[in-house]
Amino acid sequence: MFHWTRTPDPRRGNFRVDEKYLDSMAHFFRERGFEVILHEPNLPDSDFMYLCSAHVFVRGGGGYSALVARVVENRGGIVIEPSSLL
Repeated sequence: MFHWTRTPDPRRGNFRVDEKYLDSMAHFFRERGFEVILHEPNLPDSDFMYLCSAHVFVRGGGGYSALVARVVENRGGIVIEPSSLL
């Protein structure tokens, strides 16, 4: 939620929507028996390396997430597109 790069961040430090999304996603997967671990955001490069090491990655809608998804796939991991969960 802190890696906004395209334009000035319209949230202006109000991350309630992001937090609600994370809580909803964690609940969705926990309800289905998955272990979910949420981490505090770090510097973009550190977060990128951490995300790219995922065995299973749930892609978001931005370019950062798309790049992570490509690396995860190339490393043999699984990328889940949220639209496929509906």
